[in-house]
Order: sequence, then C-alpha cells, then structure tokens
Amino acid sequence: KEIENKLLDHEIDLAVHSMKDLPIDLDDRFQLAAVLKRKSSMDVLIKNNKTKISINPTIGVGSLRRRIQFKNLAKKSKLVDVRGNIETRIEKMKSNNWDGLIIAKAAVQRLSIKDDFREFSVQEMVPAPCQGVIAIEKLKNRESLNGICSLINHIETFEIAMIERKISSMLGGGCTSPVGCLVEKYDDCIKINVFISDIEGENQIFDSIEGQYSDKDLLISALLKKIETKGLKKILKNG
Repeated sequence: KEIENKLLDHEIDLAVHSMKDLPIDLDDRFQLAAVLKRKSSMDVLIKNNKTKISINPTIGVGSLRRRIQFKNLAKKSKLVDVRGNIETRIEKMKSNNWDGLIIAKAAVQRLSIKDDFREFSVQEMVPAPCQGVIAIEKLKNRESLNGICSLINHIETFEIAMIERKISSMLGGGCTSPVGCLVEKYDDCIKINVFISDIEGENQIFDSIEGQYSDKDLLISALLKKIETKGLKKILKNG
C-alpha cells in the first residue's frame, strides 16, 4: 500500500514487486503493466555447511505452503518459523545451527548465493503462484507509460503468470488456505500443477493436467472440476 500510495501521489512512475506477493485482486486504479523474464519458479533447501542433514532435521521455513509440503517429505522434521530478508534468514540458520532453510531458488539466483542447496521437484513441492516473477505496476490511466512497459515485458512469462493468478483466484485466492500453482509451457503444450491444503495440512490436494496451450481455458476448467471432486469445498471451508 505504501508503494501504491506513491504511485497515486505521482512520486514514482512505476512500482517493482515480487509478483507472488501481490494481491490477486488489484485496486481498479492500478495495472500490471509488465513482467520480467521468469527466474526459476522452484523452492530449494539451503544446507547449513556446519552440519549434515540429520534424520530428524531442524529446518527454517516461512510459508505455510512450504511447511505442509515439506512435512510430507520429512514427517519427523522440526520446522522453525523464520522471517526477514534472505540474508537474515540464512544468518539465522547458521547462528542457530539449523540443518537447513527453505527459500525460493529465484532468490539464490538473484543474490548469487553460494551455499549448497537441493532443489525440490514440482512433485515434492508445488511453488507459490508467480514465484520467480518480477512485476511492474503502474496507474491504469498513465497510458504514456505503456510504450516503455511493452518494451520490457516478457510476453510468455506474462501469459503464464496471468494463468497462475487466475487459477489461484479460482482456488480461493485471498483465503488462508495455502495454494501452490505452477504452469509449465513446452512449445505448444502446457502442464498445470496445483496444490491446496487446509491450514492444518490434514486435507491436501495435488493434481495436474496437460494438453495444448490453445486449450488452456478448457484445461483450467477441467482441472478445477477434478479438484472439486477431491474435496476443494471442504478445504476452503476449513481454510
């Protein structure tokens, strides 16, 4: 809101955000005008160089989505809530001698982090919608900025990000239920991966669908129907 107020006051022309942190429903006065080419969308486990990963590891993790999916992989792990910027989180991991820390791979890439890490597959951990995407926001009525935004916009990333935001909205985006969504595009084909859970992690749904990119709207509808048969309404009610 602080940054958007600066847009409204014309203190800034453009706002740069991590797209996964933007609300699904933007105020009508604002517009997502461009995105940069996506870095990796995946999550990684940064390993603490002081220790070996133990059988019952202590892992720093921020988001509920990551917590629930990691527990599926390591049920006896101890998960410690961690906040702050990436450097702060890594320092907390090392000073507390935790076994590891879960963060976005895009952060590792952008900050040139040298620590050893293990990348999760999408079957192990579905990332947050639009993870790894940098978005440019502007006032909708500042049409004079459309030209420069179109020059920096990465069209394929923009299209995929819009699909992920749409699916997140259809899965109850804005509720407290943790949601993961990753759209993978290969030539003319598309694969949509989704994850949703209640806040306790007792009811979880993982599903995917693939087909022709031109049929993306039909695929989204078909995937949503599949998820509804697996208890989506119950999860949203408990979320």
